[in-house]
Amino acid sequence: MGALAAPVLFLVLFALVSPACGRRQGEPSAGPAPSAETLRLKETTVRNVTAHPIGYRIYPTGKPEAAEGREIAPGAVDRFPTAAALEIEFNTGAKDVV
Repeated sequence: MGALAAPVLFLVLFALVSPACGRRQGEPSAGPAPSAETLRLKETTVRNVTAHPIGYRIYPTGKPEAAEGREIAPGAVDRFPTAAALEIEFNTGAKDVV
């Protein structure tokens, strides 16, 4: 019986240890992906859908002294990552559009 006990004990230990070694800890999740609505609240975009470059000024609402003059190429998109409201002025050649 002693000769049979050693292999049986080995098989029992192997059966108990092997599944525990095979378990892996899951990677922590990065959390839920941000919704489109959440992203919209944190970014302002300007897109030029014309065939010509367009000049514009952009600044935080109520702070025209902080205006930044920019030009956007046809088909281009300018992104401003901010949750603050921005004012954008376009020059159409005849008059400024706010």
